[in-house]
Amino acid sequence: MELSDSLMYTAMQRLILLHYQKILYVDLTEDFYSVLKVSDTEWNMKVGGTESLKISEWFKFFAESALCYDADRETFRMFSNIDNLREMFRKNGEKPVRCSYKRKNKPDDSEFHQCVMELFPYTDKNGHLIVFLFVREATERNDYIPQSSVEQLDEKKQLIERRSNGGKRKILIIEDNPISRNILVNFLKEDYDIVEAENGLVGLDVLFYNYRDISAVILDLYMPVIDGFEFLKKIQTNPILSAIPVLVATSASEGDDE
Repeated sequence: MELSDSLMYTAMQRLILLHYQKILYVDLTEDFYSVLKVSDTEWNMKVGGTESLKISEWFKFFAESALCYDADRETFRMFSNIDNLREMFRKNGEKPVRCSYKRKNKPDDSEFHQCVMELFPYTDKNGHLIVFLFVREATERNDYIPQSSVEQLDEKKQLIERRSNGGKRKILIIEDNPISRNILVNFLKEDYDIVEAENGLVGLDVLFYNYRDISAVILDLYMPVIDGFEFLKKIQTNPILSAIPVLVATSASEGDDE
């Protein structure tokens, strides 16, 4: 997908402004990072009490800190090896990487929070391998995010293969009326895994990050924030998302709507 794609632009603009607690600009060639955004509830960026600007040192610091969940320490130790990190992106054609993990807000907290780190790489005009690193909490709205360690984002071929793997297929229901949504869920849940969205904007977020798993979308037309018509316009601009079947379920009977 190109950055100029209207779906990518709209989704990334919203995600950057609302979803992420931390955004870093990382130069893997120089082992350097710059903080573009960090919230008060996110991890302290200090390494051993100093403001280190080496991303490798920061990953190592987090892996060894009380903030990191024990099962996730090895992932961050792997990231702290800058050569391994460079090789991971180059070997995979500089594809984006998603990492799901748990962490505390403060060392003395008792509760761990499920988080997602997403890394988007590219090579700049000077030949440096640059990564934009985004961190967000997995809330009730997006707890469908897989809790594996490092996960490569798949291409269209893998999307098609996954749909035909013989397992239970997943359907996204986008409907603002909770009664109508529950009726559809109860009717389909025995045969399908169901993901719900209460409006078109939430539905776009779900589809954007889970297009590999979703076999079909059931879509209402009249909803707040983004309605079904706008949802259809946005996915039609993307060759991968537009390949996912959409079934319209609506009480609208106007000929123009059809």
